[in-house]
Amino acid sequence: MLKTILHIRFRQFGRMLQEIGIIYFLLLLLVLFPLTLGFLAKIAEIPGIWMAIGVLISLLAIHLNRPDKNFLRLVLKKPFPLYLAEYGLMTLPLLVWLVYLQNWTAIALLIAGVFVVSLPQFTIRLKPNKQVPILKFPKHFIRHFEWVSGLRKHAFTLIILYLLGLGLCMFTATIPVILFLIGITTTDFHFDCEPSTFVELYGKTPRSFLHQKIGWHLLIFWTACLPLVVLFLIFHGQYWYILAVVIFIVSIFPILSITLKYASYQPNIRLSQNGITLGFMVGFLVFPFTQPVPLVMSVIYYKKALNNLRQWL
Repeated sequence: MLKTILHIRFRQFGRMLQEIGIIYFLLLLLVLFPLTLGFLAKIAEIPGIWMAIGVLISLLAIHLNRPDKNFLRLVLKKPFPLYLAEYGLMTLPLLVWLVYLQNWTAIALLIAGVFVVSLPQFTIRLKPNKQVPILKFPKHFIRHFEWVSGLRKHAFTLIILYLLGLGLCMFTATIPVILFLIGITTTDFHFDCEPSTFVELYGKTPRSFLHQKIGWHLLIFWTACLPLVVLFLIFHGQYWYILAVVIFIVSIFPILSITLKYASYQPNIRLSQNGITLGFMVGFLVFPFTQPVPLVMSVIYYKKALNNLRQWL
């Protein structure tokens, strides 16, 4: 059964590449190649131990929020080997890089960390008191219902991450990692499909509807994270290029999650399967040489979302 699930994962990856088209992938790779070399030259200055810690924190956040744990426990008596294989593949490029640097401490930390991250069998979900909401919002904010429900669901996680970012801002890697984790968390805001009346009420055309959704998400997100950005520039202004790369990567998250949601939108359902696809896309965004994949996929999902939304707009 483990081999079957891994085979399904590879087939999903193959279908993504087929949808993109090898020609477009190679063209984008050619365009991004000079930028990638410059990025690698700069990121090489970051200590390997911090790279390993950042990747492990990201993996832990992904693992603790995986929505497919119950399903995997049904089909696999012990899903630990599957987690280990998936996270091992995700960290393989960093492992190769650390071997090249001969940073054995970081290598040991990364390998041990992947084992530890794969162990938890639970998913963190905050269950607030329905009579006393953790967060209250003004009435006009109701049109951003994804943020209202998402912030109430993930309030504990987001508050802890934000406070960690503020408290440990003197360390170079802290704020980029925190922004990355907050960005991943907010992708869950777009897994639940609203009633069709909401789409009809707030949308005029499919194109304007998607543009507003993406634009408002980015505006709210970066307005909320502006203090973290400012603190990073104050304490670590010489590493502005790292912040620029993180902002670019994190800004792709809502574009992917929103277009993917409306590409398969059906009223009043939860698109849990989108979590697997977004997991792959996030993994592609982390490594420069695979960044063309989510960029092209966002365009493909955008076109599919336009066609799907024409049923209601």
